[in-house]
Amino acid sequence: MGRIAGSSSVRRSRRGERRVSLTVLKEPPPRRSGRPLQPRRRPLGRWRALALIAVHILILLHVVHWLTAERTMAPVVLSNAMKTLELGQINPAFVLFCILILTTLLFGRFFCGWACHMAALQDLCLWILRKFGLRPAPFRARLLPWIPVFLALYMFAWPTFRREALAPLLERVWPAGLAWIGPVQPFPGWSALWTTTEMWSGLPNALVAIPFLLVCGFATVYFLGARGFCNYGCPYGGIFKPVSKLAPGRIIVDPDKCDACGMCTANCTSGVRVLDDLRVGGAVTDSRCVRTLDCVMVCPQNALKFRFKKPSSQGARNAAPQGQAGAAKPKRDVTLSEELILLVFFLLTLFILRGLYDIFPLLFAVGIAICALPIGWKLLRLTEDDNVRLHRFQLRRAGRLRPAGFAFIALSALGAGLLAQGGLVRFHTWRASMYDDRVTVSRDLVFDLSAGVPEEQRRAAAGALAHYRRASGWRSGGIGLTDTPSNDVRIAWLSMTLRDLPGAESAMERALSRAPETDAVVVGLAEIILLQGRHEVAIERLREAVEANPRLHESQEMLAALYFRSGRLDEGIGRLLTAQKLRPQDASIPHRLAIALSQRGRTDEALVHLERAAELEPDAAALRYAIGAQMLDAAGRASEARVWRLRSLQASGDRR
Repeated sequence: MGRIAGSSSVRRSRRGERRVSLTVLKEPPPRRSGRPLQPRRRPLGRWRALALIAVHILILLHVVHWLTAERTMAPVVLSNAMKTLELGQINPAFVLFCILILTTLLFGRFFCGWACHMAALQDLCLWILRKFGLRPAPFRARLLPWIPVFLALYMFAWPTFRREALAPLLERVWPAGLAWIGPVQPFPGWSALWTTTEMWSGLPNALVAIPFLLVCGFATVYFLGARGFCNYGCPYGGIFKPVSKLAPGRIIVDPDKCDACGMCTANCTSGVRVLDDLRVGGAVTDSRCVRTLDCVMVCPQNALKFRFKKPSSQGARNAAPQGQAGAAKPKRDVTLSEELILLVFFLLTLFILRGLYDIFPLLFAVGIAICALPIGWKLLRLTEDDNVRLHRFQLRRAGRLRPAGFAFIALSALGAGLLAQGGLVRFHTWRASMYDDRVTVSRDLVFDLSAGVPEEQRRAAAGALAHYRRASGWRSGGIGLTDTPSNDVRIAWLSMTLRDLPGAESAMERALSRAPETDAVVVGLAEIILLQGRHEVAIERLREAVEANPRLHESQEMLAALYFRSGRLDEGIGRLLTAQKLRPQDASIPHRLAIALSQRGRTDEALVHLERAAELEPDAAALRYAIGAQMLDAAGRASEARVWRLRSLQASGDRR
């Protein structure tokens, strides 16, 4: 294999600027031995593949345990570490995140290369693309690799900064500005959340997860190169990358063995210019290095090792192989002005897509936005260069667009049109929220149909409704591609404010069709139906929802209450028993169970549940024991009732 040299072919664009093409491979360097240049093969690649497979097996076992035991360890998803900083919930994800930061500080980004499921996805997609003859080249830029750092600050630093510094400042100097940063809740204090019954809460369903994996896998690898999402879109990498610069564990070179064949750079899936780094300081210092050790495995001279060693601050020539100059300045695909344009385009795309139609979570929107960067760059190049390619497709040749170029422009225009439409939806949603913030009527007033709503509140509700409806899907008379469940919930509330119960019910039905696993939507729909006097219909809608998803605990509890109201005690007790499994720490559920069981004459079972309620809520233990004494009196068990009264007095004394 030829040596990677510093000379390059040069051509001029229409505006006369020098453009550097791909590096030219020069003649091979002289061999230090008579052996032919062959990459070495070591079993590390297989071990890494086994490690990544083991990670996915652990994830699968976690899900299986949750499905069978109904309670399991809280999700070990790094995004859940946000809840620790924002809500004070210390959870397994936060503990893992802290451990990973410490190990990265020591070893470098081993987690990213050996245990990250997104790294495994991108490696798999790269392998598949190569099977089809595609070898995506890394997209190189100056400013754009800082996007992960910006995302990390937004996810982990912004909530605390907004609550502790920005909101108090705005409250003093510009109270109206609080509306621009959203609602700010006071810090609730520290708590622990190690187990959960709602493991999938906050995670996307299959209709979102599958496109997300395709975008963050195939699309990012195709447009940005191997590990494109890691380099340009991963917020966790935005923390690991600067930390890894301090790590003493690095890939180092033995300059007496290295002959600058370039295989280390050619086989690095992270896009690191390994040979250039080794020339400068004798070690790989690029923060994109995820320690896959691909370069170590393929080095034919066994010149590379992973060792604990601080990079030398000596000049490049001391570490470079004999006869070789220091590393050339890294070349970039885009100019600084182009990067600034692309950065604005990225931020605009991210702002529009995040949360659009309640479909695009943050990382999904980031994946699409970073894929738009090389697409936008190619469009810029089509206006400047005579010859432009996108992998196998020749977009422009000798100053003329090719058929692939016309197709590329047409698809880009379609994407831009959809993005513009999404921007209009976001604009109307924003305008609606401005009106919506002025609607401050209480829940009691809204649900009291005999009460009047102040005229100013009605005007604000009507203005919000108008914009929410414009942001709805085209089938509902709006401009969107589909309805937004969260907007439909607000439409239902505002319709109730205006005393339009059929409109409120219709909006909640739309929200339920898009978000069938949302407890609040099911309960809200049932409440609206009850306001119209359709008791049995409300029971049926709740029953359908909990049979489709038994984990809807609020719906289970409301259905139990309606069963009790209808005199169907046994069915209500069954629903409360299910709800108790879902929320074993809620003292109100065993309390209600005890009352219902007592009404059925099942006093002993009722007392067991009262004991449980007293344990869960010691401050109300005296009340629970007093209720137990009443149950025993009603059952004619006077001696036992006296014991329960004594326990009630003791509980009252303990409180004092």
